[in-house]
Amino acid sequence: MGLRNLFKPRRERRKHPRQAVIETAWMRMDREPSPFVCVIWDISEGGARVAVANLDAISAEFTLMLKRDATCGTRCRVAWRTDEQIGIEFLEDAHSILHAIEQAARPAGGSARGARFA
Repeated sequence: MGLRNLFKPRRERRKHPRQAVIETAWMRMDREPSPFVCVIWDISEGGARVAVANLDAISAEFTLMLKRDATCGTRCRVAWRTDEQIGIEFLEDAHSILHAIEQAARPAGGSARGARFA
């Protein structure tokens, strides 16, 4: 990639706009007894950008949870990978995760800081 390409505007390919967040979450792989901790950096109705410590341990599909000991979560698949992060696509309705993150972004007794998810 040439230096000039770093400054070219990139074509937006996402179906849903992303909302910047910093939220701790957990990924449960199908055959792993313990979930892996991760950080959600941004999220939309269709997916999220996530950082994890050991990208090689993340399978193609997993369940994303907002609490380590949660009994259910949102099923996801890896859409892309870099050396430090993965992009995930929600395979089922992510309303509960989006709602919980929106609630966490609200100051006590106030309104949400950022855009609301539909």
